[in-house]
Amino acid sequence: MDIEINSAEDLYEGASQFPYACDLIAYYIFGSESYDNAIVQAFRGAYGYKFEDDEMPSIIALNYEYNFMDALEDIEMEVRNLKMSDGRTLEEIY
Repeated sequence: MDIEINSAEDLYEGASQFPYACDLIAYYIFGSESYDNAIVQAFRGAYGYKFEDDEMPSIIALNYEYNFMDALEDIEMEVRNLKMSDGRTLEEIY
């Protein structure tokens, strides 16, 4: 993707077709804790559900730390499929 990303806002504007990837990157790379971010909501236990393994989102973020813009589609799929405390996926809840 050939867009310059300097902030979470740039990310959401330039890669809006990958909302879960954007949420992960906004949280881990740019430190965004917006209430409409699915990652933030899952860590807070909104709707009564948290991640099954709290380390998995950070592992995904670290795996793509230096090439996240080239891997948005892969990040999107991994984040959507993160398991929640009730066995469903992040995408099914948030």
